[in-house]
Amino acid sequence: INGNSTIELDFKNCHPRILADLEDAVLKPDFDVYNIEKLFELGLTREHCKELLFCLLFTKTERDCINSIRLKLKGWNIGAEVEPKEVIRLYGNHNTYMIPYFFGNKFYQQLQNIDATIATLIINHFTAKGIVVLCYHDSFVIEVQHKDELYRMMEYSYRDVMSIKPHQHCNMVIHSH
Repeated sequence: INGNSTIELDFKNCHPRILADLEDAVLKPDFDVYNIEKLFELGLTREHCKELLFCLLFTKTERDCINSIRLKLKGWNIGAEVEPKEVIRLYGNHNTYMIPYFFGNKFYQQLQNIDATIATLIINHFTAKGIVVLCYHDSFVIEVQHKDELYRMMEYSYRDVMSIKPHQHCNMVIHSH
C-alpha cells in the first residue's frame, strides 16, 4: 500500500469465537475449533471441518444438516462409512458451546451483522485518519507502520460490539500472516 510493506491481521476462528463469547464459554487462545482429531481419523481435514461449520450453523433442521453433510462428504469422496450424525456428534463434543446454535439458520444474519459492525468500526477509524486499510471478512491488511494501531483497534472494536468490558474474559484472538 502506497509502496510500503503491509501486514495482515485477522480474527482467528471469528464466528466460532463470537459464539463462545455469546455463551460465556472460555476458550484457550490456542484452541482451534476445526482441529477435531476424531474427524481427522475418519478422513476429514481441517478445511473440511471449517466447511462443515456452515452445515451445522446455517441449516434449518437437523435433517437439512444431515443431508448437507452427506452431500459434502460425497463431494469430497469421503467413504460412505462416515455417518453425518457422527460428524455432528464429534463436532459438538469438540465445540460444546456451539451446540445451541446448531440447525439455527436464523442466526446467520446476526453473525454477519456482528462481524460487519466490527469491520466497519475498524475501517471508519482508519479512513478518518486517511490511512488505507483493506478488509475481507475477518482479515485486515495495512501498512506495517500501523500494525500496532490496527491490533488495538481490532481488539477495541470486538470488545465494543460484543459488550465485553476490559476486565472480562474475551475469546478474541488476533494473529498475523
